[in-house]
Formats: sequence, C-alpha cells, structure tokens
Amino acid sequence: MDTKVFEYKLANLFNRVYNNFVGYYIFKQDDVLYKLIVLPKTIDKNSQTVEKDFVNYLLHYHRVNTKYKFDETRQISDSLLSLAFEDNNTEDNTSHLPIDEFEFYKYQGILERIEMFFKKHKNYKRINIDYKSQGIKYKLNLAKNIKEIDKTTIHQTQTIDMMYSAIATIAYNALKLFISKRVKNIDEIYKKQLIQDTKKLINFISKKYNIDRNYKLNLSKLNNFKITKIFNKKNDTKYLLVDIKSLFGFEQMYNDNLKSVSNRYDLTTTSFFIDPIVFYEWYVYDILKDYTNDTNKRILFDKEKNKENKTTIKYNLTSLKYKEDKDRSSNPDYVIVDEENKIKIVLDAKWKNINKLGDIKSNDFLKLQYDALLLNENEYNAIPYLIYPNYLSCDDKITISKDKRQYFEFGILQIDMNFNKKVNHIDFKYNLEQVALKIKEEKDNKELQKVSNSFTSEVLNKRSNLISKLLNSKDLVNKEKVLVRLDKKLLENAEKLSENIEEKLSDEVIEILENYEDILEEHSIRFLKSSSSIYNYFKDKNYEQFDYSMPGSGLWKLVELELNASFVWYIRLKNNVCDKSSYKKSIMDKDIESNIKWVKLNEQNKNSTLLNTLMLGQIKFLSGNKTMKKYFDNKFIENKLFLLLKSIIDIRNEHAHIKAMSLNKFEELNNLLFNKEEKISNIESLLEIKKQIKEYMK
Repeated sequence: MDTKVFEYKLANLFNRVYNNFVGYYIFKQDDVLYKLIVLPKTIDKNSQTVEKDFVNYLLHYHRVNTKYKFDETRQISDSLLSLAFEDNNTEDNTSHLPIDEFEFYKYQGILERIEMFFKKHKNYKRINIDYKSQGIKYKLNLAKNIKEIDKTTIHQTQTIDMMYSAIATIAYNALKLFISKRVKNIDEIYKKQLIQDTKKLINFISKKYNIDRNYKLNLSKLNNFKITKIFNKKNDTKYLLVDIKSLFGFEQMYNDNLKSVSNRYDLTTTSFFIDPIVFYEWYVYDILKDYTNDTNKRILFDKEKNKENKTTIKYNLTSLKYKEDKDRSSNPDYVIVDEENKIKIVLDAKWKNINKLGDIKSNDFLKLQYDALLLNENEYNAIPYLIYPNYLSCDDKITISKDKRQYFEFGILQIDMNFNKKVNHIDFKYNLEQVALKIKEEKDNKELQKVSNSFTSEVLNKRSNLISKLLNSKDLVNKEKVLVRLDKKLLENAEKLSENIEEKLSDEVIEILENYEDILEEHSIRFLKSSSSIYNYFKDKNYEQFDYSMPGSGLWKLVELELNASFVWYIRLKNNVCDKSSYKKSIMDKDIESNIKWVKLNEQNKNSTLLNTLMLGQIKFLSGNKTMKKYFDNKFIENKLFLLLKSIIDIRNEHAHIKAMSLNKFEELNNLLFNKEEKISNIESLLEIKKQIKEYMK
C-alpha cells in the first residue's frame, strides 16, 4: 500500500503526545477500500460492536455540536451535516449505523443544504438585446438607425433580466462530477439512492437557472482562486462552497474555516476528525445543563460566549517588592450555583480513564483546589468535583492528607460516554447542615482573622515601645523585666485567641498531658493547650501577618514555670531559701540575700513572702553554673539543659521580642521541645526531672 498519498494530510491530527484527534480516514487504492479509524479512549478496540459504538459517538458529537455550535476549528458550523438530523440525530434515536451508512447520510445532508440554498437564491443578470419594430418601446439604438435603409424599421435596445447564475453553473457541474467520480465508490446499497437524489437536484437547478452548458469543471478548477472569489461575496455563498467541496472530502482540509482550502489530489478519500477533549467538555455541559434546569440552579461554563455565564474568577497577585497585578483571573470548567443553599459547585472535566487511584495525578486537582478557595466568598461554600468519563465507581470522595492532617477534599463524578441519560443522572448530594456549618466556619474565620490582625498590631506597638526601654536598660535583670511585660501581652492575646477557636491539640501535646498531667502546673496545662490549638488553627490559614510569638510565648513560659517548680526549687532548697513544703514561699526574711552571682534566689513580692519566679535568662545562668550542677546527679542537667535554654532564649529574643515570629520559627521552637531524640523529648526530660524532685520533696 502506497501511504505517501495521504500520510502528510494526517500529520497535523496526530502531532500531540496525548489526546490526539479521533475520527476516520477512508481511502481507496488499487480497488481496495481501507478504513483508518482513530477511536476515543472510551471505546474498547476489541469490542464486537466497536464500529457501531464509534458511529454512536459521532452521532452524539453532531447532536451536541448542532445544539451549541462549538466546533469551528475542524469544520464550519452548520455547513456539514453528516447525518439527516430529523431522522437519525435525535436524542430518542437508538439505532447504530455503520461507517458506510454514516457516509451516506453525510452526502444526503449536504445535498439537502445545497437544495435549500438554491430554492431561496436569486441572481439576476441584466442583458441588452436588439429589438426592431415600427413603434418605439425601448431605448433607441442610434448607431443602427443611421445605417438602416428601411426608415420604417426602428432599431431599439431592449434590457431584460435573465435568470443566470455563475454559482448555479458551478454547483450544477460539481453535482455531475460528484456522480461520475465520487458516487461510484459508494456501497451499492446506497449508490442508487444518492444518484437519484443528485440528479433530482441537478434537474431543479437547470430548470430554475440558465446554465452555461459550455462550462467545464474539474477538481483542480474547483479549488482555484477564481471560484473562491465568486463564492466569497456573502457568508451564505461561502458556506455553499464548503458544502460543494465537502462532496469530495474537502471538509477536513480547511485552514481558516471560510476562505482557503488545501488541495487534495484524489477523489477516493474521505475523512472526519474531531477533538475529543472539546467534545467531552461540551457533552458534560449538556448533561449538567439539564440537571440545573431540572433543579432550578444556574450553571456557568468557561466556554460560554456570554460573559455573564462564564466561570471567570477575578483575583489579585500581590508582591512585597513590586506593584500589585489586578488583572488576574481563573476559569474552572463549570460552576453550578445553588442560590437557595448558598453553594457553588466547582467542577473540572478531565478526558482520561481512571483504572486505579494512582491514575489521579496532582495536576488533576491542584487547580480545582485553587478555584474552590477563590470561590469561598460572600457567604457561599464551594464544593469541588472532578469529572472523568471512566472511574472506579459512579461517584467518590477523595481526601488529600499528610500525617493525619487533611488538606483538601473533593468529590468525583463519572460521566461516561455511553450516552445513556439514566446512567449519567446527576445528583449532587450534600449535607446542608454540614454546609451551613462550613459557611459559619468561614464567617468565624474571617472574624478571627480580624481579631488576630488586631492582636498582632497591639503586639507590634508594645514591642516597639519596649525595645526603646530595653536599649536604655543598663543591667541584665532590668532587661529581663522589660521583656516580661511583652511576654505578658503575648500570653494575654494568646489566651483570648484560644477562647475563640476550637481546641485542637497535636499528638505530642496529648501524649504529654496523658503522661504528666498529674505533675504539670495548672498554668502549664493552659499554656500547652492554647499554644497547640492556636498553632493547629492558624498554620493552614496562610495569614501572612500572623505573629506566632503569641502561641510561642506559651511554650517558653511553660518551660520557665516548670523549671521554677523543680530545678529552681531544688537549688533554693539547697540554699535554705525555701523548704520541701512549697517552692513558692520563702523561709528567709526579705532583708536576707541569697545570691548566685547576679541571680537573687530570695527575691520576694513586696506584700508577701511569696518568691518571685526566676526568668529564663536567670535559670539558664544557674544551669551553667558548676556549683549548681553538683547539686544534681542528672545527665540532662549536666549536659543539655544549659544548651536547651540558650536555644529557646535565642529564638525568643531574635524572633519574638525584636520582631514578629514566623510559622517556621515557631515550628523550630516546637520541635526543639517536642521532637524525640534518643526516645525522649526535651520537654519530657524536664518533666522527668520534676517528677524526681517532687518525689524527693515528699
């Protein structure tokens, strides 16, 4: 088989890695008829009804395309009717036609359109003819009257309108060429009927128009510029030329739909190719549109021409360094709006078969997630869905998670191409109570964001005032006391924030509470819970301005409080500042000093014998003092406590006291305390020390 004749014509149809065009290419060579059929991925090539399934696919393509007129790239809208729509292209039709019969109806549709054109087409040509009489009826022909010898004869010029059409002459000859060159290659079952229909049309044209019998037409002439120029004057004549050329298989050779056509060098080929992705999107739209009409909802579609019915979502791109880009937009495939329940169902259709969960790729749902986030506004709740032609079941719910943390949830619908409306019946089932809760949650989130922004601003102002005081402080103790005021503000705001959100504790915090709740200080438990809840709430909110020093303050205050109730208590006990009954009360007079260098162990409140708690900087100093270390027979105190406190203080001073704390720095602080090294975390080591000291104090 010589493939050179046609192979270059198919190159542009198969130039993509995935999702090439589907359709058929039929050609005859050496009296052998070949069929090249490119199936859509939804049809099994090994099926016994593969050709019938394929023609059914094309039937519905034409049904949907006739309804919405979306395909203007591979053929001209309304120009090529490949089926007789009234009889064979209705939704109720369940017949299956083979390719040969499909071609038969294609030609019948073209002939009907040509006939419709000429029934309404009038093209008069006004011509002048000589007229002689003894009376004057028309315009005098002076030149002939001067030469006329018989003065009783008057030469005149008669103007008549003659029904003559160059377009009719070309169509007439094209139809004759169609019978002689094209119909002969059609199956005998359909040949007789096509010849009869074509001759009937030829007779109709020849009776209505004065055909130029001397005009000769061949395939090359049909493609030349002169003929194109004749038909290019009006849109209806442009479409007529496409129909005429479609009789010879030219419909797939158009470059710009209306004007130019590439040459085809034989009359024994025919082809028809479509983009399956575009067809599937419109096919899904047709089904979803029926659903929204039946349920009193509204559907938006990305490919709608009317702007009001498009899915365009406007958003801004903001840079810290450059100007804001306000001309951004995202366009999901479909959005179904349920005004009554304040729901927007955002859907993306994917032309791919899912045979296992691994076939769902991240790029399938990442844009869907992004679109759903943009649509969650104005008290509407967005419910995201992916649509596939083949899935593991009719519907499903997918959750994207990591380490028991849910990031995104979306539904899946299977809208297959078996063209059975009952099978593809759509019903989006959603829990209205759950939706209402989500809407309330979104509203609460926005309110909480305002509150958190307000708290962040308060902390920023407090921080600025305290920094100036800090710079004026001369000794380390005074500096620590200045920072205590900021910590107090951070703790107050953290407490208020935690009251407005649901308690959600991390696994490591739950474990600490379960194992050490009996020895933890009351305030330590509050610090643990508020810090963990605030972190778990805000980490996914992506609030750029949120200051994590608020939950962070709970962590370093937790360490400070627990060490005062254990490590510092033991040191004070050894220095006779307090006894075993309480770490809070001094047994010394206020006037008596008990100092370790600059750390005052017997510093009491003004109005009571209650001891002031030592601050982290003071505790760090004690943990590094060799004399103090001798009090303890503990490797953690001996080797790690000083370094742990130094790391906590460094993070606190550099990323909380001087400036706002980022999420990354909070997580660094959190990991420093809760990550388990050598099977035990630092916070557990501190609490184990406390457990031993409390046992000693009994």
